[in-house]
Order: sequence, then structure tokens, then C-alpha cells
Amino acid sequence: MGGGHGKGYPDELSDPPSHWRSGTDIRRCANTACAADGVGDPSHAVTVYCYVQGGWAAGTNIWYRLRDNTTGVSGYSISTYVDFNGSLGRC
Repeated sequence: MGGGHGKGYPDELSDPPSHWRSGTDIRRCANTACAADGVGDPSHAVTVYCYVQGGWAAGTNIWYRLRDNTTGVSGYSISTYVDFNGSLGRC
């Protein structure tokens, strides 16, 4: 794992590639009270770096630290709306 994204996030993409299940906000922190910098689209691939426990939304408090590969927007999205099949460490 490299550190090209800062804060210890890996350089490599999620394997297999992850996608949005539904359009969802990409937020500045792991809580719906935080501002959104973008919206994930189901046609966009996503790089998932790690997970955190944050505010409750959509039946869970697990949020992914991620990057929308199409728009380049990075942030946090609630795990319910991200199609990810793999293992992750905590951020």
C-alpha cells in the first residue's frame, strides 16, 4: 500500500471495482450533518479506502472513505449505498 492520497490511504483501487448502488452524497465527514461535495452516480466506479463508524443513516452507522473515480470527488458515503465486496480496515 502506498500513501499517495495522504493520511495513509492506499493507492490501489478496490478489487473488484466498487460502484454506487444508488446516487448518494459524498460528504466531508461521516455524518449527514456534514456538507456534501458531490453525488455518486450508479454508473461511476468507486475506490473504497477504509471504513469509519459515524452518524446513523439508512439503518447503519458504517461509512466508507472513498473516491468517485469519474468525478474525482473524495469523502465519506454511507455504506448502504455503495456496492463493495471485499475486506476493509478502519480508517
